[in-house]
Amino acid sequence: MSKNKEFFGIDISKDVFDVVDASEKHHQFKNDPSGFKEFSKLLCEKSHCVMEATGSYYQGLATWLYDSFINVSVVNPLSVKRFIQMRLKTSKTDKLDAQMIRMYGESEQPKLWSPPSKLIIEASELHKLIELLVRQRAGLKNRLHALESKGITRSLVLTQGFEKFESSRQLISYLGLNPTIRESGSSVRGKSRISKTGDKQVRKLLFLCAFTAGKHNKACREIYQRLTTKGKSKKLALIAVANKLLKQSLAIAKSGLYYDENYRSVNVNIG
Repeated sequence: MSKNKEFFGIDISKDVFDVVDASEKHHQFKNDPSGFKEFSKLLCEKSHCVMEATGSYYQGLATWLYDSFINVSVVNPLSVKRFIQMRLKTSKTDKLDAQMIRMYGESEQPKLWSPPSKLIIEASELHKLIELLVRQRAGLKNRLHALESKGITRSLVLTQGFEKFESSRQLISYLGLNPTIRESGSSVRGKSRISKTGDKQVRKLLFLCAFTAGKHNKACREIYQRLTTKGKSKKLALIAVANKLLKQSLAIAKSGLYYDENYRSVNVNIG
């Protein structure tokens, strides 16, 4: 049966694939459509290409060969490995691997390969995505557990439970949300910007909180709407919301009262 076929052994990688033809001659091509077309010049109706199922690198060439009506087999790498071990081959190069794959095909006559259905491909990709998300979830849970085991609550740690601040102005300045004016020369005044002193990670967290607070925290929502209605930028409005959140947090810490969106303090000096 093998006399009627010309076996080609293919060792494939990300960028190239090595081929040993029926006359034991070695070739190398790019693992892309241009390389596939160059390779096709060696093939005929009797050709039978054999390659290993190495990751996803084989899929492009195998599909191209199938669509071109060229016999192609995709075999288990473990089967080829055992075939090589039985022949006591220890050297390993791309050329020798392609040669052994050709010999395996000629000896074992593997069944022909056909691409999986579109449904199978979609299910496979979905399965890979689920596996990725599960690994990411496990990693995040481990990091969270590590932080909790150390007793870290970053916002509270930096401020020592707000005990080191007497006013919200001090707190805002400490976290770098206070405005500063940049001047050029002796007369040109620049735009007002926040100082950005202090911990930038806490500022990032505050800005994330400000997005939600600007919609659901009554006082913050009023500030955000008032500034944007006046034509102020959304970035400036979010900074104002972040400042309001700090004022609210300090007021709650100092007074010991639960948050009440309708509460108006006239006695506690936090500004």
